[in-house]
Amino acid sequence: MTAPVEVISPRASICTAQKRLTLKRIHHLVVIEHAKVVGLVTADVLRKRQEEGATCVSDVMLRNIIVAPPETTVREAADLLTPGHLQTALPIVRNNELVGIVSVSDLLELAGGARRRHKRPAVVG
Repeated sequence: MTAPVEVISPRASICTAQKRLTLKRIHHLVVIEHAKVVGLVTADVLRKRQEEGATCVSDVMLRNIIVAPPETTVREAADLLTPGHLQTALPIVRNNELVGIVSVSDLLELAGGARRRHKRPAVVG
């Protein structure tokens, strides 16, 4: 889980969102309105919709997104972020407060780290 989470208002411009993603070298922004998670902006969707002429975060954000509590296991998070869904990050919420985010990249990095730790040394000779 990554914390703190970069957030943006649904009223912000797409240009602002793109600059923040680039500056922070991230791929997701959680959209917050009145201290509540209302959507998610991904770099890929932002790029595509910007080419279509969208100008505001509310025009491009994913709505009705899945959020999870901090107790969510890695397996549960992976199941929620299955391939083929547009939602590639899972905001983590405790008592209606955003406390972190887990992305598909986080899960892949974790899986890769586990693989490296369990790799057997090469046998020579």
